[in-house]
Amino acid sequence: MGITGLLPLLSEAQRKGHVKEFSGQTVGIDSYIWLYKGAFSCAVEIGLNQPTTKYISFFMARAHMLRHHGIDPLFVFDGGMLPSKRITETSRHERRAARRARAMELWAQNKRSLAYGEFQKCLEATPRMARAVIDELKKCGFRYLVAPYEADAQLAYLERTGVVTAVVSEDSDLIAFGCRNVLFKMDQFGAAVVFDRKRLGRTRAVDVDGWSDAKIRRMCVLAGCDYAVSVPGIGLKRAHRYVARSESVESAVALMRADGVCVPDEYEENAVRAELTFLYQRVYDPRSKCIDCVVPHTKSAPLLEDMPFIGEMLESRVAQRVAEAEIDPITYEPFNMDAPVVAALPVPDKAP
Repeated sequence: MGITGLLPLLSEAQRKGHVKEFSGQTVGIDSYIWLYKGAFSCAVEIGLNQPTTKYISFFMARAHMLRHHGIDPLFVFDGGMLPSKRITETSRHERRAARRARAMELWAQNKRSLAYGEFQKCLEATPRMARAVIDELKKCGFRYLVAPYEADAQLAYLERTGVVTAVVSEDSDLIAFGCRNVLFKMDQFGAAVVFDRKRLGRTRAVDVDGWSDAKIRRMCVLAGCDYAVSVPGIGLKRAHRYVARSESVESAVALMRADGVCVPDEYEENAVRAELTFLYQRVYDPRSKCIDCVVPHTKSAPLLEDMPFIGEMLESRVAQRVAEAEIDPITYEPFNMDAPVVAALPVPDKAP
């Protein structure tokens, strides 16, 4: 998940720290990270559709830990499938379904140890599980928000607009999104590895001193990200060299071709789309209760309606109901809390 090798590359921009450093402030939480970790301990129960609250208990223990340290957490959950990732996500879901079928077969054969491993490999956190956690968060007075699409884009927007001061996640994409303060690898006590964007100039593996957010983002795009695979042989260090000598994704790709790199015909378009997705993915503004973009749209960018890959423009009332967990962010239907938590995840043709 995220940009392969990015955190080790930027190790000097990170330090050991603790969430209590942000006491008295609002911190955004990439909630599916904790949802998955909690579900891992009860993967068999989830796979067999047996009632369990273990993942909720795990999540709430972390939530109360944050409150103990004076943090005002804002829990952000993933929403619907981003159009540009729908094929990838559907493929992942199909692989998990096949693994679950294998796990069920092993379980029926009383090969419990093997089945347990397969249940963990096919584990899939669902909106139904997220809603169960949200119900408990509401009881305890915690704030939450379901993103229209991806939580990392939503968290980047919340930090940029001053709603949160820092973000807790395991996803290095947040650096590509431009986040300033990210707490990675947080343990149950609040200790974490703190990424501080102001320290980027200390990086020794590559020279990014004085680099703009745009150059960091382009380096991540060219090295391969969730929105576009990289050209074979192009990792972060080679991507850095091309970005350092160019001012756009297109000019960086031109340099790659000039150096004899075999660049697929469709790559440049995919890379440009990836950068536009980092910039203009649809997010939710909790103040206006309307859909917005990660960063303000500029006149030089393509028209929003010409970028379907950034997500559908949801009507304000639908976006609000998604954000407040009133409706499923994938189907846009009310939650059926009696349904199996591992029920198939349908993919709508379009937003309502």
